[in-house]
Amino acid sequence: MGLLDDLRKQSESKQIEEQHANNRKEKAEQYYREKVQPKLNEIYTHFNELAKHLNYVKPNTVATYTINATGLQAEFKQQDYKVQVDSMTDTNYISIRCTCARPTDVEFVVDDPAAVNKHKHYFNINNMNFQTYPRNNGEPGARFTVKAEIPVEFLFKGDRENGRINLVVSNFDNLGRRNRELTVQDINDNFLDALDRYLIRENADFFKLTINEKAKEEIRAKVQEEQRRRMEELKEMERLAQEEQLREKLEKENKGVKKGLKLMKNIPAKKIFKQA
Repeated sequence: MGLLDDLRKQSESKQIEEQHANNRKEKAEQYYREKVQPKLNEIYTHFNELAKHLNYVKPNTVATYTINATGLQAEFKQQDYKVQVDSMTDTNYISIRCTCARPTDVEFVVDDPAAVNKHKHYFNINNMNFQTYPRNNGEPGARFTVKAEIPVEFLFKGDRENGRINLVVSNFDNLGRRNRELTVQDINDNFLDALDRYLIRENADFFKLTINEKAKEEIRAKVQEEQRRRMEELKEMERLAQEEQLREKLEKENKGVKKGLKLMKNIPAKKIFKQA
């Protein structure tokens, strides 16, 4: 096979792969618009109303956080709920935010100079607003002041490629993030109610909840369908490769026949019969 033939074959294979990728992308986008987008709208509508009621009723929701590297705890009041969506027709994310605050900043003293950097590291990795001061009379160690406000966020992010919704919860149960992957089947009245109660700290088991068997079966079916589709694509590529090999073989054979006929044309008929 010549270089040109080899490149032609590679181009054809690449075009097939790109077409399959485009088809998958189009199907994923259609599923997102028809299935995922309505669920995101439902989530936004639900929590937008919930936030209005919470801001009006102002329930006494108290949260306890560990606010330094040695386990010092402090209580904060959860308040000021806000809901934001990037678009109601082509949603990528929904953000539910609130603030956990207290009347005064948290202050503490560290006697051991070697522990100062340990606390600073804890604050930095948790994006906490803090100040450091020298102790009175030049004593070893340091004084710390931690701002009396912790931002909380529930972020729903649409996953177009996989047709799912990723929930990222920041600074809620503790400082840091927790993640949960959701299917459209997960989003129902029971789920929303469980998340409501988790948000106001009446349901500590939200992240322990498992999806129902029906949803699991649908996920398994989707995985099996994806595996079946990929096998069909591989078979199709093999079939095309075999057809290409057969075509090249026939072309070579035809070239050989044509070359033989051409040689015979150049030999005088008398010479052919004389040799016979």
